[in-house]
Amino acid sequence: MGLQSSLFRGDPTLEACAVSDPAHIMLGAVGDHVSKIQTALIRLDSATIDPGELAAKRYGPSTAAAVLAYKKNPRRNIINRSYQTQADNIVGRMTIAALDRELVGNQSRPLAKDLAVLDKPLTEGLIRNALKALNDIEKDIRILESGASLSLGTPRWDALQKHFHLQFQISSSLGRALTKDDLTFIKRNYQEAANVLNNSAFSFDNGPPVKPGSAASGSFDQKKIFFSPLYKDFDTPDGKQIGPNSRAAIVIHESIHLVDNLSGDDTKTHISEFDPRYETMSADNARHNPSSYATFAWHVTRGHDQSRFGLGPARGM
Repeated sequence: MGLQSSLFRGDPTLEACAVSDPAHIMLGAVGDHVSKIQTALIRLDSATIDPGELAAKRYGPSTAAAVLAYKKNPRRNIINRSYQTQADNIVGRMTIAALDRELVGNQSRPLAKDLAVLDKPLTEGLIRNALKALNDIEKDIRILESGASLSLGTPRWDALQKHFHLQFQISSSLGRALTKDDLTFIKRNYQEAANVLNNSAFSFDNGPPVKPGSAASGSFDQKKIFFSPLYKDFDTPDGKQIGPNSRAAIVIHESIHLVDNLSGDDTKTHISEFDPRYETMSADNARHNPSSYATFAWHVTRGHDQSRFGLGPARGM
């Protein structure tokens, strides 16, 4: 019986690897069969593989390291004891069979672009909640400007300060005074992010991550979000988790990359909510920060900021 998984089945190089020792796959190999092995390692083991190797479909050092880590996992411990005492970084008959078997067990579960489409309702709800909060902030301002009193100790104002560093009529170490242009700009970005979701048939695609370990990457130039095999339900040994709440935050984050050409500057505007710089970045930069949009939406939805949702340690159930 040949390989059974939809990813491997029918590939002549992989089928040969499954039955012939001389056909094993190792460092230096290049081709579609290598790309399929890389995809399997990412999908099954959350492997980190160099983007250059992924793009070239090359069995390079990081792919070899991922194969070795896969084989050394205690629940697999793939060693041909007829001639080995420890695992190697080669894909032979035992390894391809193990990968294929695990893929069969996982292939019925949606991942990458297909899972992102299923996550759309939750993501769209978060964006609606964010827009409602911003509209309510505009109403609050009109009430205050009329001379009436109003408490600003509400989740929406707390979220505006925490994530966009904007406050009503004052500037301080926590942020600067909110302007009408700020609200217009932030609302427009959310509305355009909603349009990205509305056009998901075009804007969602499968593709390798721009950075190793990324679940998704938004491209302003291509107007697409590329979802990698890491966009799935998983827990990793270092505590990173991607559950539905995290995935919704990721989709908002990546959607902002498609609509804001200043959102990708890693030194100024592209700052993770788990980075200490998130708390101190300027309001002008926060307006372009994709993480600000994701965390603001979750803050106003939940009513508080305890345990933000994103791809970070011990987050994202």
